[in-house]
Amino acid sequence: ADPIALSRRQGLYALASLADTTRLFSSVVYFTVGKICFIRGAAMLAPPPLTFYVYPTEVTHMGDGVEMGVAYWLGPPSVSQQRKPDCFICNIGHLEFDQDVERTSMSTYRMLQTLKGADAAEAGFVGQYLALFPPTGHPANEGRERGQAAFRELNLTAWTSPKAAHDWYVENAEHRRIVAKYRTQGLDSFGALIANLAPIQKPGGARAIKWAARCRECR
Repeated sequence: ADPIALSRRQGLYALASLADTTRLFSSVVYFTVGKICFIRGAAMLAPPPLTFYVYPTEVTHMGDGVEMGVAYWLGPPSVSQQRKPDCFICNIGHLEFDQDVERTSMSTYRMLQTLKGADAAEAGFVGQYLALFPPTGHPANEGRERGQAAFRELNLTAWTSPKAAHDWYVENAEHRRIVAKYRTQGLDSFGALIANLAPIQKPGGARAIKWAARCRECR
């Protein structure tokens, strides 16, 4: 190999790396200043429980056609109460009207409050993922290509057993209230896919769920 050519390539790689590092540093500074000056101020002015949120670091742009939203996670109050799930409730909703989004968001907020604490964990609650994606054309997705035309809400909740899940949904007053609105067309644009998922034992006695607790506190 030509040592001169190799040295030139290494020099070009070093310059490209330096340029990327400089761009990243500049963007982080610009982002941090904007977050402190505008996002935090807006969050302080918003009436509770509303807020404004910005992801604290850079993320990977997955390309056109991939929507971005906001996600929440709620787990047990302590590691000692973390148990293996055996039932998963999945709810994927599509909402076209802002008033329906507001109603379901507040209902979800109230239900989530009842899942916090030791009582819910003892009743069989394992964890919950919530996600909300605004429609294309919404200010949050301004400049993106044509895609979904409605808000999309995803709710995945894990329980220790189907009975634990059933008992909570039946007994929770806020859940009964939102279901009643859904059935009586109080949510005019709320279309949903609701699935009750359970692990299926694999042939040969293989485990249906592989529990890999590798964090330092879970080992």
